[in-house]
Amino acid sequence: MTQKEQWRETLLSVILIVGGLTLTFFFFWDTFNKSWFDVSIDLISGIILWISLYLVKARHHYYWPAIVAWLSVQLILSSSLISGGTEKLGLIWWGLLPIISFILFGSKGGLIGIAIGMLSMFTMSLLSHFGLIKLFFPFNEIAQTEIMVLVISLIMFYYEKFSRQAREEIADKSRLLEEQSVLKKNIEDKLVENLNKLQSEKDSQTNVRTAMLNLLEDSKELEKELQKEKASVEKKVEERTQELQSTKAKLDSSIENMPVGFFMIDTSGSLLVVNALAHINLGAKSDKQAYTTLKSVLNGKIDIDKYIHECNEKTQTYVTRDISLPNGKFLKIFLAPIFSKEISKDKTCRGIVVLVDDITEAMIMERSKDEFFSIASHELRTPLTAIRGNTSMILDYYAKDLKDPELRDMVDDVHESSIRLINIVNDFLNVSRLEQSRMVYDTKQFDLGELIPEILKEYDVTGSRKKLSLEFIPPKKALPKVSADPDKVRQVLINLLGNALKFTEKGGVKISTEVLKNQVKVLVTDTGRGIPLKQQTLLFHKFQQAGVSLFTRDTAGGTGLGLYISRMMIEGMGGQIKLEKSAENKGSVFSFILPLATAKNKE
Repeated sequence: MTQKEQWRETLLSVILIVGGLTLTFFFFWDTFNKSWFDVSIDLISGIILWISLYLVKARHHYYWPAIVAWLSVQLILSSSLISGGTEKLGLIWWGLLPIISFILFGSKGGLIGIAIGMLSMFTMSLLSHFGLIKLFFPFNEIAQTEIMVLVISLIMFYYEKFSRQAREEIADKSRLLEEQSVLKKNIEDKLVENLNKLQSEKDSQTNVRTAMLNLLEDSKELEKELQKEKASVEKKVEERTQELQSTKAKLDSSIENMPVGFFMIDTSGSLLVVNALAHINLGAKSDKQAYTTLKSVLNGKIDIDKYIHECNEKTQTYVTRDISLPNGKFLKIFLAPIFSKEISKDKTCRGIVVLVDDITEAMIMERSKDEFFSIASHELRTPLTAIRGNTSMILDYYAKDLKDPELRDMVDDVHESSIRLINIVNDFLNVSRLEQSRMVYDTKQFDLGELIPEILKEYDVTGSRKKLSLEFIPPKKALPKVSADPDKVRQVLINLLGNALKFTEKGGVKISTEVLKNQVKVLVTDTGRGIPLKQQTLLFHKFQQAGVSLFTRDTAGGTGLGLYISRMMIEGMGGQIKLEKSAENKGSVFSFILPLATAKNKE
């Protein structure tokens, strides 16, 4: 077995051992948590990895264990897109995919492995885009990771290719030197033998002269062969040099044609590569000016020199989307460390990559849309208020004149429709204020145990309970006061109660509270129709309703903004809101938490 084969087999064994230990740990962890499906997956996967390790160590099989090891790494990387990985570093781990693929399978097999891995990432992104699965990372970060993996794959491909060629050349040269050494030794042996003959056979001058002439002829032939071999080696070196220059040109062209500005900086802070788009996005005329401008716009957010110095210890990426330039441009900047594996198998940071994207057009479009949304909502509310006021006055003061029942019904419909439209416009205005951070919170210290009964009395007065029970389960001990805006909390609780009553046909709604460590939790439990599992991920998103279909509006009406507004209001007051549980035809439980009133949050 060659040294290269031993090294590849050792690396494969390490991958299988790490994967086997990881799955063994998760087997016991999932058993403890009674996740039997995960336990079966962990058990089967772990057995396959340990069998593969046995085939590698005992039978010296490589091909199938290498595929099993690669698939286990791919499975872990794919699951990190959903879970986020350790400390949310799931995207950085994808940089290991091209390294492991090329080391395990070489250039051609590595390309196939990278293609399969990128197809897996792209497929999961599409499934997430259509709402079939939920990925931890947004689509743009995954796209940037795909670019990073492609760049690393390109570097690893040519590194593997050229290192293989270099190894072959070294082997050829070594073989040539060995042949020359053997030939030289043979010549020396012949010379010694001939000299011995000269010593012992002085009378055989003719034979000695002939032997010397033969040796000289052999030496000349050897010199000619050496000259030919030298010319051949020089030609190969020239060809390899041309290939390297061609590869460099392709890499330079790829970097120049990237749709974002590109910087590559080594660990000493020196610029290695800067493309033209980086100059354009930063308004610079030279590489040095572009680098200086980059440090200036990131001042106060991240220190590039410190980030480079600590890239071995702190491996996380950095993304910022709020960079604005004096000329009106808006930039999105992404920083990531570049790692390589040495013989010691320890990751070594070689520098960082910086991507600079001009998002000015996207920011302008988003702001224009929000401004139009806000202005249109304000303009709609004025005529709608007039319609509601006039119809209300007609119903209050001119009801006797509406003798025709159909005319009375028409006025009632206009009045109710105007009220509904005003509620929709108010939802739009609330969304606009929340998304533009213009919502004002009048934070106070108050008792939820007093606010909740007041809200329930309003439902008794308005008669909106549809003969359903509406119950507040008082706590055993007095609730501590919370720090929040009472009006906003009232709006959130009314929204949750309204939804519960809207989707409940029989039974009723219960409100209960829990005191946590530094928070108070409010739970709203109903006996309604429940929410299908596939639609639960749509909750708390804008314009989304948890109906039967993803593509039709719910028959109960509404804008799909209630839970979205509630989430933003609760989070704006330092709390959280979520769906605790839900089952079809059994009901749902929603909850939100608010911070306790303390001297610190009061200030």
